[in-house]
Amino acid sequence: MYSVVARYVVQRGRGEDVAQALRPHISVTRQEPGCLSFTVNRSVDDPDEFVLYELYRDRAAFDAHVASPHYQRYVVDQVRPLLEKREVSFYTPVEP
Repeated sequence: MYSVVARYVVQRGRGEDVAQALRPHISVTRQEPGCLSFTVNRSVDDPDEFVLYELYRDRAAFDAHVASPHYQRYVVDQVRPLLEKREVSFYTPVEP
């Protein structure tokens, strides 16, 4: 498995615009064959802060996600222009 954690800090007052852009992206991403889980969380304390938790079958599935037309449309074209800060971290599981 391949996990991705992304943290978005949005331009002040633009959180709802980002939430609107992410809603259809969530639905389409969850239908990708290599996507095991895709969750977008919005801060309770700051509506302009988001944390995304994504779980893919493997790195190739994540790469396919990033190459998809919907990623370009929603994330690259609509979300990223509204961000002040974007941090992305990648993880693999620790097994016993």
